[in-house]
Amino acid sequence: MRIEIARFNEYTNPNSPTLRGFCNVSVLFEDYSLEIRDCRYNEKEEEGRKSGWVTLPSRPYEDKQTGETKHAPIVRLDDETYKTFQRAAVKALRVLTGQEEPPQRERVVYTDEDEIPF
Repeated sequence: MRIEIARFNEYTNPNSPTLRGFCNVSVLFEDYSLEIRDCRYNEKEEEGRKSGWVTLPSRPYEDKQTGETKHAPIVRLDDETYKTFQRAAVKALRVLTGQEEPPQRERVVYTDEDEIPF
């Protein structure tokens, strides 16, 4: 599985100081892919260290007891999968926005003396 950011739009809102933008996240599997649209990218800085997180799409509703606006998830992942998704999506966003360097892939070089494995 691989995560890519299909689209990212920066967005700021004074009522939501951690919101940095909205994105579409593509989850790429060996034979197919899944695009999750309208994820929110949030970021905050504490003690000089930035932390970011991606929230999956949700729909607002009014809590009947309190009258507060709350959000119900549209897509759900189990806890361990969500943690993996979070790490990969935040990393992909930071690379896309130039905050981090892309990961270096290991390059294998064969010489004439090496036995080629195919």
